[in-house]
Amino acid sequence: MSLKNKLVDNKPREIAGPRTASRYNFQENASLWLLLEIHNKSQDYLIAFDYHDDVLILDESEPQVLSFYQIKGKEGVWKLGDLLKSQGNGYSIFGKLYYCKTVLSETTELNFLSNARYDIPLKNNQSGASKSTIHLIDLPFKEREKIRTKLKGEYPSHNPVEFHDLAFLKVLDISLKDSSAHMKGKLVSC
Repeated sequence: MSLKNKLVDNKPREIAGPRTASRYNFQENASLWLLLEIHNKSQDYLIAFDYHDDVLILDESEPQVLSFYQIKGKEGVWKLGDLLKSQGNGYSIFGKLYYCKTVLSETTELNFLSNARYDIPLKNNQSGASKSTIHLIDLPFKEREKIRTKLKGEYPSHNPVEFHDLAFLKVLDISLKDSSAHMKGKLVSC
């Protein structure tokens, strides 16, 4: 079955995003920001909003690369516990992101985007707080095991070991409270 058919045949896990989009001004502006970043790279792409996750991006018309993006604004910083904490639907933030891989095995990248930094330990006693991109493979074994254990509990029939290879934490340089003004500036600069 082609990747395009699998995307259509496998319905998203939730549909709350499209129904309440007006409450997610930051998410909308961050999604548009991401679209402009990808568009400026001058490569063919297909982008979908609020389908399986906040944003999904496929390369070209016969896709081989499938990237998912979950976007959340936050005041303060993200700690590993925040990303592992079960949400109202019973899944953690990482669990919701990993869902995309469970449905579409062709997934090549899983991204969590936020305006907030990540106060998460990295290998060699470094901190992720100053990084704009963190590849989860760069977390110490102990932290990767916490993530794997949580995902294994949320998806008992899967072996989520590849999650660390595919997952990234990224910081978007836009304000949580004034994302519309930042988006206007981004549009002007394009």
